[in-house]
Amino acid sequence: ADAAALDVADLDSPLAHAAEATAPSDALTGRVLVVDDNADLRDYMRRLLAAAGHDVSVAADGRAGLDAAFALHPDVIVSD
Repeated sequence: ADAAALDVADLDSPLAHAAEATAPSDALTGRVLVVDDNADLRDYMRRLLAAAGHDVSVAADGRAGLDAAFALHPDVIVSD
């Protein structure tokens, strides 16, 4: 096979599987609310879920999470 025509998805490697697993898909995306008091984890989850094609909102504590849930009507809430 020509190296220029080689696609990462054609390789049997962890990188190929990761690219496939994180590729956005209209059928598997939704509104996600992440509620966590740890700012680093909250931001990590936001970036990870957004890269997978989700519309992500975040809240820093339970009260803010409840307010956001009532206002935004997310499909999924991720909380610790």
